[in-house]
Amino acid sequence: MQEATATLTGFMIVFVCAGLLIAGAAVPLILRRIKPNRWYGFRTDKTLGDERVWYEANAYSGWLALWLGVVLSTSSAVLHFVPAIGDSLATYGFVCGALFTVGLLTLTVLSLRKAEDL
Repeated sequence: MQEATATLTGFMIVFVCAGLLIAGAAVPLILRRIKPNRWYGFRTDKTLGDERVWYEANAYSGWLALWLGVVLSTSSAVLHFVPAIGDSLATYGFVCGALFTVGLLTLTVLSLRKAEDL
């Protein structure tokens, strides 16, 4: 039982840190500190082709990513203590994984729409 609790706590730490990493990576985008490149930022043909579009689209997606990271970290920590979810590694992993997947897909779709509107 103690080993299962330690494993669940380890997973919680991983999910919380992943959310914080997403939030932290968003800050330079929000501050418009990242120049157009092919490795970091919201990269499409349109954003890479126009610096104004790059900075606007990346600031927008950065704000989305910041909020997503905060929500994912917070929900991962809270869900760990919800008995119906936090008592089972499979359930906890599935719920947190689903939140991450849906959140990242939503961020991508909204960012694509914003980039196309610029």
